[in-house]
Amino acid sequence: MSEKRKAGEYEVIHEMCIGKKEVVIGELSRDGEDKYMCAYYESNVVAARYTDVVTSGSYFEIISVYAERIKEQAEKEIMFMKTADVSQEDQRPFDYEKIKDISYKDNLEGKVIVINPYKLRREYRAAIYQLKLCIGGFGALGNARGSACMCRDLFTGKSERYERYDVLGTVDKKDLPQWASEKLKAINADRKINREKMPERGEAR
Repeated sequence: MSEKRKAGEYEVIHEMCIGKKEVVIGELSRDGEDKYMCAYYESNVVAARYTDVVTSGSYFEIISVYAERIKEQAEKEIMFMKTADVSQEDQRPFDYEKIKDISYKDNLEGKVIVINPYKLRREYRAAIYQLKLCIGGFGALGNARGSACMCRDLFTGKSERYERYDVLGTVDKKDLPQWASEKLKAINADRKINREKMPERGEAR
């Protein structure tokens, strides 16, 4: 039996990730004016927290808040897609015909990889969220014993981690959409600058 998720004293009974945030509903085991709560959940590698907490003794009031917050997040994602400088094609899963299969012998470091859309949340199953530059990790090596692949997201530039089994394959630079080619050049230029700034072995820091 899986352990129940808790938010302080509250047991989380409903949750939905949408866009950049997760919205949750919690319930106390006792009755009272604060029996139910709705909050946003945020987490990173360091800590996790619940924010913008609203409480009520009425389940219907809390469900209403929950629905409003989900709608607000959905509308933000819709607006983002409308204003993003990408084509309609890039808002769908990346073209499978352009993906090169990989074997366990292949080294992925320095290559653009494509994440399996079904390893991503539904709202992120699009080319703009699938394309990553693999920059290292034990899973990036050929005949790897590990599975971690450290990446830079081509669309946002953010550092991310995926497992090798999340990767569908690689993409030749010539098959990248224009926005991805431009982002790849910018990321590689940034990485080159950072490498040049690193002191040589034995050099005073």
